[in-house]
Amino acid sequence: MRYVTESELRDEYAACPFETYRLAPDTRLTPGARQFLVDFRITFDAGAAAKPVAAHGASAPVDQRLCDSFLDDVRVLGAKLCLFSQRSQGICRALARVCGAAGAAWQRGEAGVVADADGEAPGELPVPAPELHPIYFEAALIDAELVRTAHFWTSAAADMAEEPRARVEAWGCEAQRIRSQIAHAIALAQEEVDHG
Repeated sequence: MRYVTESELRDEYAACPFETYRLAPDTRLTPGARQFLVDFRITFDAGAAAKPVAAHGASAPVDQRLCDSFLDDVRVLGAKLCLFSQRSQGICRALARVCGAAGAAWQRGEAGVVADADGEAPGELPVPAPELHPIYFEAALIDAELVRTAHFWTSAAADMAEEPRARVEAWGCEAQRIRSQIAHAIALAQEEVDHG
């Protein structure tokens, strides 16, 4: 499976602007690429590579194709969260535990494994100080990806039917909880450095 990135789309668009975009088989869009197409109001078929067929041979409803596309995003983010969990194991156990649980569930396409975090996720994550362990910089990158992806999910889910929308909203809520845990971990680490 190949993922089309935002920079590839920008290069293509700069060379020759287009109004529609069709994915080749075994190809998916990254969240940034999908957002680029949405921002430029370019119509695209996000489910072209693996489009389910309804009972009468017609294409699956748009809601199902969108939800399948979101599932691809969730699985990619799940893999990143699992990898991050392994890397952060000896540095911040609480963050590793939350990311590991969510990552494993997201890879299976599930949500709801992250317990409610204290307070809301930050609007803007505190920038890790240079003296912090590099894992916190990786956490900040994951946070930025969660923000961008959840923003897309929220805007696209508004037009979905109730069942797929509920599923997408569950992933969005869980992303907010993970972001809250990331912000908390960075703040604690910064306090330890400041009062070290």
